[in-house]
Amino acid sequence: MARRGGGKAAKAGAGILKPALTRLRKTKRPAGAAAKSAAKKTPKPKPVPGAWVNKLSAKDKASYNNLKNAVNASSNRSAAQIRAGLSPAQLSRGKQEPWLRSRFVGSEIEKDVARRVRSDTNIAHLGTSQPGKAVPDFKIGGRHNVDVTGGSATSMRTHMNRPYYSHPDQVLTYPSVPKSKLDAIFR
Repeated sequence: MARRGGGKAAKAGAGILKPALTRLRKTKRPAGAAAKSAAKKTPKPKPVPGAWVNKLSAKDKASYNNLKNAVNASSNRSAAQIRAGLSPAQLSRGKQEPWLRSRFVGSEIEKDVARRVRSDTNIAHLGTSQPGKAVPDFKIGGRHNVDVTGGSATSMRTHMNRPYYSHPDQVLTYPSVPKSKLDAIFR
């Protein structure tokens, strides 16, 4: 019959190691006030709205404002106008898979914004110019990245986590499209 657990020798070893491990764990943790101050991290200062835009040249600011106006105009279109910009495949998939609707509408808004600012030679629409690689939607003055997205907190957080954004001014948002409007678009 096989013996389990190693008997008295294993138990004796555990008695020696346990106090040593406990001391080791305790030395890594500061106690009392030191623990509270170690737990508090210095919060990252919140970016000042408009600070990024204020650093742009006059020409780049004008292009940024053109982009901002185009986002507002595009997102305020009627359901029928947005529907007209979607492909038959997108409309069909949106009916079958409702979770894709906001994504399709967002892509259509971005494309419409690009059409609206096409005459501004200081703005380049990158969009999906590099399949499989995340790129900014637009570039102003050849060096300032700007994205267009819905206004949910999740969407903003996702965009701000991208390596090519450092300030919320670089993400132009439009109000999230309500379910009733999505239903009308994908009827």
